[in-house]
Amino acid sequence: KIIGTRGSQHYLWVEQLLKGIELPLPEGVSFFDKDGKQRFEVRVRWWLSMEFSSFAEVALLDWQIAAQLEHITTPVFSRYEDEKLLFIGHYWMTGHPERLSPYVACLDFSIGKAKINDSKLGAYRYHNEKQLNNNHFSFVVFEGEN
Repeated sequence: KIIGTRGSQHYLWVEQLLKGIELPLPEGVSFFDKDGKQRFEVRVRWWLSMEFSSFAEVALLDWQIAAQLEHITTPVFSRYEDEKLLFIGHYWMTGHPERLSPYVACLDFSIGKAKINDSKLGAYRYHNEKQLNNNHFSFVVFEGEN
C-alpha cells in the first residue's frame, strides 16, 4: 500500500528503479509518445558523462523529437559514475545490444512487447573484465507472429 501511494517517497523510488530518471521538460514543452499520450517529462540517459547536457543529447526519445530540444539545457541530475558493471532492462532500445557506457548495458530491446518485429533479448558473457566488451553480447530475436 505504501508503494502504491502516488507521490510518496517509496513510490518515487520504485518508479525510478523501474523507469530510470525522468526530468520535467521546461514549461510549455511536451511531446506525444508512441501511444499518443502527451508527456511533460522525459526519461534520460543517466549513464552518460556530465559533458552531455542538452535534452537532445540525454533524452531517450526518437531523434526527430529530441532534435527539437537541442537548445534546452537539462537541469542537473544524478549520473552513474561507479566503475561496477550494471545491466539494465525496460528501456525499449533498438538496434543490437551493446554497451551504453564502459560500465552500463541494456539487455532488453523491446522483448517485453514481443509483437514488435526485431525485438531482442540480450545476454552478456562475463569474463572478469573491468569494462564491458561489445564482443561479449549475444541475443535472441523475436521475428513477429506469422
